[in-house]
Amino acid sequence: MPGAACLGVCARAATRRRFAAALWLSENTSRGKTTLTLNIKTLNKISPKGLQLFGANYSISDGIEKPDAILVRSAQVDTDQFDGLLSVARAGAGVNNITIDKASLKGVCVFNTPGANANAVAELVFIGLGLALRNVDKAL
Repeated sequence: MPGAACLGVCARAATRRRFAAALWLSENTSRGKTTLTLNIKTLNKISPKGLQLFGANYSISDGIEKPDAILVRSAQVDTDQFDGLLSVARAGAGVNNITIDKASLKGVCVFNTPGANANAVAELVFIGLGLALRNVDKAL
């Protein structure tokens, strides 16, 4: 089962990264407050309203050189291009534009957001039904 082996490698690498992050936090804690800022690189245009939800502990830009995470919609992502990458988030369904095998070997977590656009899809379907029922296509 190559998938299970890949998951095992990914889990071991992720554990090492979590340990390194915990060590960094313990060394950089002052007066009970931590000032951990995660750098997120965007590869496509993402709505500013959505990006505001991240808060102050995140630095989000398309110009970040060494990101901790990547937020992508449809651009191709080769995880070998980014050292120290922790995760890749796909804003949409599917992850066919991300190199999953390479990410798994490096311990990079890859995930998507299926169903995030479900309301927009439902609206489009009902508009299409309304247009078809009213014979709008014949009027054009």
